[in-house]
Formats: sequence, structure tokens, C-alpha cells
Amino acid sequence: MAHADRTSARIGLWLPLTLMTLVQTFSTMSTLTMAAVAPEASRTLGLPAAVIGYQVSLVYLSGIATSLIGGALVRRFGACLISQAALALTVTGCLMLASASVAAAILGSLVLGFGYGLTNPAASHLLGRVAGGRLNLVFSIKQTGVPLGGVLAGALMPFVALAAGWPAALITAAVLAGALALALERVRVAWDDDRDPNYPLRQKPFETILLVAGDRVLCWLAVASFGYSFIQLSSVTFLVTMLVEDVGLSLVTAGLLLSTTQISGALGRIWWGWFADTIGSSLRTLAIIGALMMAAGVATSMIGPSWPIWKIATVLVVFGATTIGWNGVFLAAVAGSSRPEQIGAATGGSLSVTFAGVMAGPASFAAIHSSLDISLVATYGLLSLVALASLACLWRAMHAQRSAA
Repeated sequence: MAHADRTSARIGLWLPLTLMTLVQTFSTMSTLTMAAVAPEASRTLGLPAAVIGYQVSLVYLSGIATSLIGGALVRRFGACLISQAALALTVTGCLMLASASVAAAILGSLVLGFGYGLTNPAASHLLGRVAGGRLNLVFSIKQTGVPLGGVLAGALMPFVALAAGWPAALITAAVLAGALALALERVRVAWDDDRDPNYPLRQKPFETILLVAGDRVLCWLAVASFGYSFIQLSSVTFLVTMLVEDVGLSLVTAGLLLSTTQISGALGRIWWGWFADTIGSSLRTLAIIGALMMAAGVATSMIGPSWPIWKIATVLVVFGATTIGWNGVFLAAVAGSSRPEQIGAATGGSLSVTFAGVMAGPASFAAIHSSLDISLVATYGLLSLVALASLACLWRAMHAQRSAA
């Protein structure tokens, strides 16, 4: 603890937190830029716009690969340098996508994912050194970069695409990521003073997963995150379609409600981080989030054409604050349940399970909707069952934590 206090005093908190939040924001924005300009890009590439779903899956597939080795890379090279590497991969991926070639788009999506998978192990390692007793709040503020990146992609990139062509949107994302990578060079030496140049990189391929699987708290936490991320990506992916087709709203109104959901998710991340630090328990906070998520899923399944906009918005604000707001507390729980030198590895191993939920969610949601021949609104209600399963996992994690105390 004394070492952590000295580190925090030397490096400070707000500059690392600000820059790691920007890394998360620009990385997320870059991964979602193609989705934001998909209608324009599809005409050039000669592909249907719906193919963007496969592009997102490719990003998260390769993200799993680098999240598994991210902890070892951070120990060997330092959290700041790995953050710069993540941004460099982001720049490369965006430029490959901007080349307007299908083959380059596939490879570029994989490269984007390689970068995205490195961001959290690096940030968790660095912020774990400086957060002190504000672990949940610090990690939650950093994780606001995910919805903020989504807001930037949705609000900025279509305008760039219409004004200068869709490749210009990807080049814009690359420029922003590259500028941040260069800015990090000013602090790299000071922030990476704990790196171990002799730390072995040749390890078992699934060592980080084995680390998580071997700890009952981390294991149940990771499985719970699979369900939470399953719900998060499913709810965001189909929200506009559900509001237009089942509820009868206009596309503009549905888009505004989606933005409202994202904003409530960003604010929810900060609120839940503060709440978890206040009650002194990440796991209990995650359980409360899950219970509200389950209730919001049931309420969403009741939305109909007769509902006034304010009532729909209220339900979706709660849904966004929970389905999008949990990530920071989850990462703080992983960090708080790990030894300091294993935070990066535990984060990477846990996030490989989280990303698997991201990949499985939208595809499974679509399959359930199609095979059961039910409305999208009703399918949202079934997400409550996934939340219930995650709650059961969190109960097991809390039981394991009490047993270990």
C-alpha cells in the first residue's frame, strides 16, 4: 500500500486518468466509425450495409487474442508504451479500412481489434497504481470512454463522410489516435518505470484465462461479465430497429433515444463507480446493477405504440444506465480481486470472456427473434433471463470472496 501511495504521489491521478480515458474514447470511436458510415461505404464496396455486423465481430474476435497477452506485454514494456502500441494499431487499421478494398477492410478490422484488446490491460495496470481508495470511481470514469467514443462516432463521422467521403471519416479517426499516441510519449518514461525488461513473453497461450479460471472470485466475475456484455451489445444493436418497427417511432426520434441511452450509460458509469466506493463493494454494486437491468428488460418488453415518449425515455434511461454503466465497476472488481502485479493479466483474461459475450449477443438475439417468431420488444424481455443468470454468478463470486476473507 505504501508503494502504491508513493506511486500515486509521483505520477498523480488526473493526468493518467484523463489520457487513459482519451485512449479508450478514440479506440472505441475508431472501431465504430465504419458502422457509422456503413450506408455510404457499402455502395463503394458493393456490399449490403448489414455486413457491418460481421465487421464488428471481426474487431472483437481479434480483441480477444490481444487481451489474452496484454498483461504480459504490459509487464515487459510498460502500460504507456502498450497504450501507444494500441493507438498505432488503431491508426493502421483505420487507414487499411479507408483504402476501400474488401480484403483490406477485413485485415483492417482485425488490426483494429488487436489494438482495442490492448487498451484495458494497459489502462488497468496504470490506473491500479494510482487510484488508491477510489478504484471503482477511477475505473468507471475511464470506462466512460466507451459510450463517449460511440457518441463521437455517431455524431461526427457521418458529417465527415457526407462532406468529404466515407474514407475521410476513417482518416480523421486515425489522425486523432495518432496525435494522442505522440502526446503520450512525453510521459512514457515516468509512467513505465515499473516495467520488467526481462519479463517472459513466451508463456502458455491461455495462461491469463487459466489465471482467471483458477480464482473462484475472478472466474464467476468473468462469467457474469459474459452475460452483461451479451445484454449490452444486444440492446444497443437492435434498439433503433425495435423502436421504429415495433413501436412506430420515426428514425430521427429513435436515434435520439439511442443517444439518450448512451449518455445515460456514460453518466451511469460514473454514478456506479462512486456508489461502489461509497458502499465499499464492487460485487454488491454489480448485483444491484443486474437486478435493475433485469427489471428494465421486463419494462422494455412492455413498450408499445401507445406509450408516450417520456415514458419510453424513462425506461431506456434506466436500461442504458445499467446495461452500459456496469463496465467500470467490473474492471475495478477484477483489479481489486487481483495481486497488483497480476492486474493486467487478470484484466486481459477476464475481458476475453467479456468480448465473447459481445460477439455472441447480437447474433444470438437475432437468432432467438427469428426462430421464435416473436417481436423485437418481446425478445428484449428475454434478456432479463440472461441478467438473472449473471446475478447467480455474482452471488457465487460474493460467496467465494467471503470464504477467502
